[in-house]
Amino acid sequence: MTHSGEFQFCDDIEQIVAATSAAVLVPNGLGSKHQLMQALVEVLSLPEYFGNNWDALDECLRDRLLGDAASSDATSSDDGLQQQEKQFTGDADPPPSLCLVHHDLPLADDEPACLDYLTLLEDTLHWAEESAAGEFAVVFPASTAGRIEALMRQTDDG
Repeated sequence: MTHSGEFQFCDDIEQIVAATSAAVLVPNGLGSKHQLMQALVEVLSLPEYFGNNWDALDECLRDRLLGDAASSDATSSDDGLQQQEKQFTGDADPPPSLCLVHHDLPLADDEPACLDYLTLLEDTLHWAEESAAGEFAVVFPASTAGRIEALMRQTDDG
């Protein structure tokens, strides 16, 4: 596995999923922001009040990593959601961990939205590292490394 900045790149995504209990698989083929947001609502069990925008996603990821009790209460209104939430928060004292695993690069054909998503993930990675939050990892296939690095350079140059 290789790292670029904070993102991790791996040839064998299935190995990461199998080896990481905190792995959340982001579906492939997500071409629009709406599709990405809907997929993340499902795989992360985001609350009903989730706003389907970048700020709301950032807040929900940070709440998840902090193990925010208020967020946990709001998202655990029925038994199914409580069980899914326990996958992330566990019953242990340490903050939860989360590993977003991608089979491809979401929004690859919508460069501005893709860059917004990558920037949000990178900012959350930095925040998690600097705060008392749980561990956070973002994994992409090795084949996407060059494209992601090129996109992220745009934010460094801009």
